[in-house]
Amino acid sequence: MEKTSFSRLLLVFLLIPALSWAGDEAKTTTSVGEVVLIIGDVVAMDAQGVRRTLTRGAPVYVKDTIETAVGGHAHLHFVDDGVVSIRPQSRLEIDLYVFDPANPAKNSVRLNLKSGVLRSLSGKATQASPDRFRLNTPITAVGVLGTDFMVRAEADKMWAAVFSGTIAVAPLDGKGCLAGGVGGLCGCHSFVRWDGRLDV
Repeated sequence: MEKTSFSRLLLVFLLIPALSWAGDEAKTTTSVGEVVLIIGDVVAMDAQGVRRTLTRGAPVYVKDTIETAVGGHAHLHFVDDGVVSIRPQSRLEIDLYVFDPANPAKNSVRLNLKSGVLRSLSGKATQASPDRFRLNTPITAVGVLGTDFMVRAEADKMWAAVFSGTIAVAPLDGKGCLAGGVGGLCGCHSFVRWDGRLDV
């Protein structure tokens, strides 16, 4: 009798981590948007380094890094109707994307433009909670105020153009302004607001 009870107890302890892992896995495989336009070669690499070729209608997920080849171009339409256009020879990571229409305080969007050029049109998550949006480049944090803007990023340079609204740009200093934050000003004490063109 004791042996049977111990076996059942052992099975429960083995199943709990497995069920927990399955729940975490389900969270990470929920699509946060889809590809609505593809030109040329575009691939996505997930958090485990698995690469897949993107086609029109393909889903995209948190922790995907989208890479466009020479002549490659992709438009992503997100769950909150935000749109991002990724230009040729660019790398963009979808680091965080939470849209909760019933509770805007939970909205969080963080994109990492590792290199190249993108244009972003704010969706409902950012329009409702502009202080919960962040676009990182290798050297800056960009926040928005209901904005249509474009950014070009290199390892040590950043350019921006704003077509409507305003952006806030701050240097990532590794102290108060960290890449893991949200919002252009969250923890960033040195920033500039801009509604035209900016070279950093």
